[in-house]
Amino acid sequence: MKRPLPKNSLFWSFLLLGAAIRLYAAWLYRHTINLDAGVVALMAKHIAEGRDYPIFFYGQPHMGSLEAFCSAFFIKLLGANGFAVNLGTAFISFWILPIVYKWGKLASNQRAGLFAMAFCLIGPFSFFHYNGSPRGGYAAALTFGAFLLMKATEMALKWKQEKHQRHLDFFILGLAAGLAWWSSQLTTAAILVAALLLLISLGIHAFSLRIFNGLFGFILGSFPLWLYNLQHQWATFRFTNSMGQTRYFRALKWFYTDRFSLLFFPSNAPPILNLFLSLLYLSFVSLGIALLVYAGKKKKEALFWNLLGIYLFTLTFSALFASSHLSILATPRYSLPLVAPLAVLIAICLTQLPPRISHWVASIPLLFLIAVQCPTLFDRSTERAHAYLYEQVQQLGQTARSHHLNIIYAPVDFRSWNFILQEEFIFSNLKGEVYPPYAQQAELAALEDLSVLDDYGDLSDFLTRTSRSVRNIHTPGHDLSTEFTPPLPQKILRPDIIQRIQDQQGREWTQALTSTSKTENFSDQPGTSWQQLTIELKEETPLSGLRLWPENAMTLPDQVTLEGKTVSGQWISLTAQTGKNEYFWSGNRFFWGSPFYRLQFHFPTQSFTSLRLQYKGDDIHNWAVFKHLDLLSPLHDSPDPSNSLPQLFQILNQRNIQNLYADRWESTQIFKASYGKIATALPADLFEHSLDITLPDLPFDPTYAILSSASDAWQTREVLLKSQAAFEEKIIGPWTLFTSTQTQTLTGLSWNGSFLFEHPARQAQVLWENGDQSTAIAINPHLAQPPHPDTSTPVIFKNGIQLLGLESSPLSLKAGESFSLNLLWKIPENIPAKEYAVFAHFKQAQHMFTGDHVLLDTVADTFLSYPADHRQFSESYRITVPSDSPAGTYTLWLGLYNRASNKRLPPQSEFKTKDRAVALPVSITIQPAS
Repeated sequence: MKRPLPKNSLFWSFLLLGAAIRLYAAWLYRHTINLDAGVVALMAKHIAEGRDYPIFFYGQPHMGSLEAFCSAFFIKLLGANGFAVNLGTAFISFWILPIVYKWGKLASNQRAGLFAMAFCLIGPFSFFHYNGSPRGGYAAALTFGAFLLMKATEMALKWKQEKHQRHLDFFILGLAAGLAWWSSQLTTAAILVAALLLLISLGIHAFSLRIFNGLFGFILGSFPLWLYNLQHQWATFRFTNSMGQTRYFRALKWFYTDRFSLLFFPSNAPPILNLFLSLLYLSFVSLGIALLVYAGKKKKEALFWNLLGIYLFTLTFSALFASSHLSILATPRYSLPLVAPLAVLIAICLTQLPPRISHWVASIPLLFLIAVQCPTLFDRSTERAHAYLYEQVQQLGQTARSHHLNIIYAPVDFRSWNFILQEEFIFSNLKGEVYPPYAQQAELAALEDLSVLDDYGDLSDFLTRTSRSVRNIHTPGHDLSTEFTPPLPQKILRPDIIQRIQDQQGREWTQALTSTSKTENFSDQPGTSWQQLTIELKEETPLSGLRLWPENAMTLPDQVTLEGKTVSGQWISLTAQTGKNEYFWSGNRFFWGSPFYRLQFHFPTQSFTSLRLQYKGDDIHNWAVFKHLDLLSPLHDSPDPSNSLPQLFQILNQRNIQNLYADRWESTQIFKASYGKIATALPADLFEHSLDITLPDLPFDPTYAILSSASDAWQTREVLLKSQAAFEEKIIGPWTLFTSTQTQTLTGLSWNGSFLFEHPARQAQVLWENGDQSTAIAINPHLAQPPHPDTSTPVIFKNGIQLLGLESSPLSLKAGESFSLNLLWKIPENIPAKEYAVFAHFKQAQHMFTGDHVLLDTVADTFLSYPADHRQFSESYRITVPSDSPAGTYTLWLGLYNRASNKRLPPQSEFKTKDRAVALPVSITIQPAS
């Protein structure tokens, strides 16, 4: 008669099998092109090379780099390849096997430990995948979470049984909790439940030296987290902003139904199998609850404390899940920490069955669950797809190499290509780059080094608007755009050639769009139908371009097109319809986004009497806000700026210029030439010592200089003269350099990359605060006589913003006609007004039309800086009554909401309030159609 296989042999066999399965997973996913896996791979490569030692997952300051450090060890051994990176993940995940073994053994017996191990050898698909493919913190979250629950249960049980607990165990538990929380905040529930179990078990005895040992271990384990946060304004804890952004009980329902099935049920399984699995898992959960009650009554401490820990964890984890933004993401990966507790629960249930049920019969449900997991091992579809795409990446690399392209702008999904091609080329997304050195290199690159992958950022629309040529190179599966042709030099025409600028509703915007003295912006709600802004010239003028300076890149219409009117009265199309994007030309290369973003149109030179910008939005919430408009004409015989750079740099050094206000291209060139010693206005999120152009006043002493195009320097000169600044100017090649002759501050001036803006309200504010109130009033008469509304409407919102009054005229009109809604606000000094929006709903029975808009959107930002006791602002919005509006009297319901959260602010008012909207004492009568 053969002796049964010793259980220790099974334990070691399971360990070897689990290691082999994880090695297999690491090999299976060696060609992974997932964006998150690519970031872990890059981190591991940088650590192995000694280039960088990141504390957190690049771009995510809440997922620790422990996994990357493990992968770096294997890269040292095997080189920088996908298999070596995956081995770090496999190494961390391997330890979950002995943990669940000990946990199951602690709860029931050795057979339970083996059952729990068996369930976790392969596990559900997502579990298997994240045990062999890196994602930053999931493998660590699984392993540490399971250890914390097992260790805390063991400690609680030991206290109950022996009334003794080693101080070292508290230190070990705290150390593991610190490492867990640094690695992933998905372990929060495990940490809380571990602490709760010890508190319940030890009671008042927990508050002794033991708690300090645990706390010391936690601080030591999570030390990298605290070090990082001290240096980065507590960025890790911003994840708490995601709490409470979904309906709690709906999210809780998702957790126990949809998310559970996504994790534990095979994809594309027949309904009958899913039904059977549902009943089987429900049986285990129900049996576990019954065993918990039974263990409590019968004083079976081991069974009771382990089941209590499992169910407390499940409830705590689901509660945290339902209160966070993770609940809205239909993915199983955020539920992965449930796998180990469920494995132990299943093992407990199967080993606590009545003795008359044989071991083999008890094993049948587990064998069935493992059989359901096994197809995962033989699914090669993901591996084949990744291998195919991996080959495409290699072919694209060969193309980039042959064309000497160093920088490739590509969507975030392609950031793993940096590792695949060993960083021979830089694939960088245009905004939100998780590894800033890539974006820095892209910012400083020359035009000939740039290319764009697959029309990223709607490059074709940008080139269409600016009439520029490009070469498109086809590679398998992708296109590369390169060999860009920059626009010819152009100059800004003086605004006195403009007769008027009007929108289609007849509103005059000439002063708002042509003056450098900023008191008002152009603002309009494009809507979903085409609208237009017409620029009429005093006489026929040769033009080659139009440039609009938006409030920011978000305040652009979704679609634009430009037309020109010839002397014969014919309108001709200058650009095709294009969507909005953030590309723009500066110098001889294009850039993306702030600072100094502008919407540009370049076209072949022709004489026109008018230009017409047509625009529209994709929805009613889109707003277009522009600060300034420039008309452009050809600039002949302009020196090549590249040839003049050495002379410019020499003069800057001679004059000891340490800070230079210039356009984007010039800023990059001077930054490179001075190795960053001369500060320029580059993107502040990429360059630590870039000039702050958001200040309300412009520093201007002998260490500062302003660099303007020589042909456009008249604008900067006029503003400096008006501000009575002391300055000198010198022409250097295509530029004019303005330098200061004394230490001074240019009050209320700001630099936009091309010229200076003057903000009278800021100048008046400083004069008022310095006691020169008469001059302040001369600049800003509202300081002496704030505007008074026709209708007083005292409404105070929760954040302190007040609606003082309003007027609307006319009060009676026909459908399809427009009227002005004028509102008077008082804004507390510490409230950023434009973070809020006004909803103005004109209601009559079941019908409504709106005048929603961003609060004070037509008011220039710096104009908001009134002295604290005079922060009253008048705004006027043009509203068109929909042509299908029925006749009747419409009451105005008005309120405010936060643009980020879309939550309405509670109002306090003497008027009727409903749904946080106030019924104001003003109405509009729509006359019957004639």
